[in-house]
Amino acid sequence: MNLALLSAPRVYYAMGADGVFFKSLGRLSPRFQAPTAAILLQGVLASLFAVSNRYDELVRYAVFADWIFFALAGIALIVFRHTMPKAPRPRPAPLYPLSPILFVIAGLGIVVNTFIADWKNARIGALIIAAGVPVFFLWKRFGTRDQYRER
Repeated sequence: MNLALLSAPRVYYAMGADGVFFKSLGRLSPRFQAPTAAILLQGVLASLFAVSNRYDELVRYAVFADWIFFALAGIALIVFRHTMPKAPRPRPAPLYPLSPILFVIAGLGIVVNTFIADWKNARIGALIIAAGVPVFFLWKRFGTRDQYRER
């Protein structure tokens, strides 16, 4: 619940603030200082998903997608440590680079295993994620041009 209800609206908020999603989602509520529109969008999406599919399938899609992005986060840690060696490191990565490498291998193993054990849902989940790539580039090209004005 925490991941879906707290994290996803912040992603919509950041995308709206950066101009790669609806600009209205990139605003904070003056009263609550929270991304209210993004939180409401997540609530609507969660409700639609809940009534349109079986719970176990939704969990499989979410877990599959989560592990793709968890592995990418591990890769990003390694890339950023290499490309920005002087950046501050307030939270050290224990046993670096071994721990992120093992994490990435485990994450990719879960993704590959999902393709082997649940081909249908893994394929659907991968197609949903892949569909976002052209949408992102189209939005970036034809979307709002004043993306950083409100910051």
